[in-house]
Amino acid sequence: MFLPFITTNFYLVSCYYLYQHQVFLKNLYSNSIVYKNIIKNISIIHNTGLTIFSFYTFVSLYNLIKYEYNSLTPQVWFENDSVTNVHIINICWIFLYSKIWEFLDTWIIMLKGGDTIFLQKFHHFGAVWVWYIGCYYNTSSIILPTFYNSFIHTIMYFYYLLCLFGIKLTPIKPIITLSQLLQLSLGNYFVIKDYILPRSYINEHVIGSSIFCLYVFVLIFLFIKFSIKSYLHNHDLVRSVMLWICFTIGLYNTICYDNIDLYEKNVMIQLLPFIFIGYLLYDLSKMICNKILFRIDLIYHHLFCVIVYSLLTTSIPKTGSWLVLAENISLFNYFFRNNFKTLLIYRIVIILLCRMPGWFYILYISHYNEVYYIQLNSLDIIRKISFSKGPLLFVLYDIYLLKQMFVKLNTINKTTNNTKIC
Repeated sequence: MFLPFITTNFYLVSCYYLYQHQVFLKNLYSNSIVYKNIIKNISIIHNTGLTIFSFYTFVSLYNLIKYEYNSLTPQVWFENDSVTNVHIINICWIFLYSKIWEFLDTWIIMLKGGDTIFLQKFHHFGAVWVWYIGCYYNTSSIILPTFYNSFIHTIMYFYYLLCLFGIKLTPIKPIITLSQLLQLSLGNYFVIKDYILPRSYINEHVIGSSIFCLYVFVLIFLFIKFSIKSYLHNHDLVRSVMLWICFTIGLYNTICYDNIDLYEKNVMIQLLPFIFIGYLLYDLSKMICNKILFRIDLIYHHLFCVIVYSLLTTSIPKTGSWLVLAENISLFNYFFRNNFKTLLIYRIVIILLCRMPGWFYILYISHYNEVYYIQLNSLDIIRKISFSKGPLLFVLYDIYLLKQMFVKLNTINKTTNNTKIC
């Protein structure tokens, strides 16, 4: 226990020391260009290093898991109390050291004269301890948080790196917070369901996993509190959070559907349409109540989506999840709000490459696939209409959108050319 004791106490003492000199550091950062550049360069190196390291950890662990277990299902990883592959546990040990490296997150903010919230301090302090316990006792449950966390940190530190170079992707910030919340929740769910509860005995592995889960429960509470305070007053941010939840579940269903057990399939099948319909109804209420947002074609689109997507995701879950995924990618258009031409190009590409191929595929399997046609006869009349006519209506709607967008794009190009001539 020497490593976490020394490092975490040093972290607390250093934070206290920097806090005592907060005013001096704030003035120094405001008045000294040299000091500001030093901090910026340190931040660039820090975020670049952690982006590369996290990505390396994720890819290495993915390859080792596929080699050792031939499955991405946590239940398979947790069959033994301890990790049997020495290379996997070594990756987890190396990832533990990155938790000490992450102390720089706090120090950089405080060296600018700022202060950090309790969530960040608790997160960094506790992470070293729980990862050390998991690695020290060689607990197989440590694989899951290392795998999830390395993926999320790759995205997070790359986002911070882009911000340092002046690339502001504001809508992504709540999505990153939500992603952290999702990986914590999913991690705890799988560890408790597949590792702790199936074991009728108590040993150091179960105790270590329970401590990790307790720490994560506190983190989840703090992240929810932070998210409510920071984001839920803004319509676009609420919209992005709801879309990202649908996107994550849709991606999980699409990739992992064949590898998860029946209980998880049922949960995911019911959860996806529930959240996506919730998003559609939320967006509808905003359009109806706000004249600026009001669009009659989009209202009809959302109302029809409520029926069709709920049927697709429950009847043909994998394909339905893929279509929800495509729809969500299309709806992330507010990322490009400040550049209307880029927004139009983005929407055109997504409709042509993601949405329309999905609807054509549904039309194909509903009319030409004999096995599916036999299954279709057992469905009620609403499902038959949804499968046979629904995709065609969506294709026609997308063609209508494409026509409008090509006209707008052509107008923008003409305006740009006329401006250049002048």
